[in-house]
Amino acid sequence: MDSPIIPSQNIKAKERPAVSVALLAALTFVAFLDNFSQLPIVAPRAQSFGSAGAMIGWFVGAYSLTNMIGNGAAGYSLDRWGRRTPLTVGFLWAGIGFLIYAFIETPVAYLLARGFHGLGGGILVPAIFTVAGDSVSKESRGAAMGRIGATIGMAAVFGPL
Repeated sequence: MDSPIIPSQNIKAKERPAVSVALLAALTFVAFLDNFSQLPIVAPRAQSFGSAGAMIGWFVGAYSLTNMIGNGAAGYSLDRWGRRTPLTVGFLWAGIGFLIYAFIETPVAYLLARGFHGLGGGILVPAIFTVAGDSVSKESRGAAMGRIGATIGMAAVFGPL
């Protein structure tokens, strides 16, 4: 069954709805606003646990480290299970990862939460770009990728504000 956001892979490129990229971009903005809004507070939060120096670097870098691992896993899962499952899992995982921060009380839990959240984001990004590319004709893929990239950039600008 086709979704308005994620068309079936057997639909011809010209029949794919272009509006799905706009909806996907809006969802992407919301999904990344959470990550970028917390960037200014990662180091102070780590310091609140008594962490200093290099350990604060681990708190900041944990997201990116696991995000990189998630990117590789996403490529495999997108080819194996299609588009809908990795996209849905990525959005849910990243959302749950963000909610976990509210319950963190120890430095180890914070480090694990940063890693968990990063893994979800790592699954989400390749899924978003793949679905956006699949949603438009071959000739429009560059523009669709540009819109999604700009959306992530906007979240990076507005999130820390």
